[in-house]
Amino acid sequence: MINISLLFAWYDMWVGAFWDKKAHWLYILPIPMCGIILKFRPPIITILHYNDFWYICDPAGVQIGEPVGSSHTAYMRAWDYYKRLNTLHDKS
Repeated sequence: MINISLLFAWYDMWVGAFWDKKAHWLYILPIPMCGIILKFRPPIITILHYNDFWYICDPAGVQIGEPVGSSHTAYMRAWDYYKRLNTLHDKS
């Protein structure tokens, strides 16, 4: 999903595009001080337990990468990754 916002900032005296990796926002300023912001939302992920392994999956349940393991430590690693991505999603 993409949200679009208009931008007017008297301190932005540049022309071009800028990608904010942390927020997943694309700033486009065709003229100085005026432009748009395209706010992209990262995919929401889930953590699934199947056949004694923890998996990081997309919203459809499709596995992303290799299983993260079967231990509690592996689950916590997957949980930290889940929180990081979903926190970014909530802020955009």
